Amino acid sequence: MEIHIAHSNQAFIQQQISSGTYSSAQEVVAEALRFMEIESSVQAAKLEKLRQDIALGLVGGAKLWEAEEVKLLARKVKFGEVDIYDVY
Repeated sequence: MEIHIAHSNQAFIQQQISSGTYSSAQEVVAEALRFMEIESSVQAAKLEKLRQDIALGLVGGAKLWEAEEVKLLARKVKFGEVDIYDVY
């Protein structure tokens, strides 16, 4: 496989080799691809979690608050009738 790398990326690769962090361009590119794979897995997991949270909310797993209900609860908390930590 042949790939073309932008000059700015070539300079970065050369810098990594010169610093002794990597011994070849192939190592630098392989490490970059490994990081991309990890990042892709993390993003996929985050997306799946978001989808699950949305699905839970759509089936009633999350409580929706009406404005008047929030005001009443706020008054009760303000006057010590309800502890805010007991609300949930």
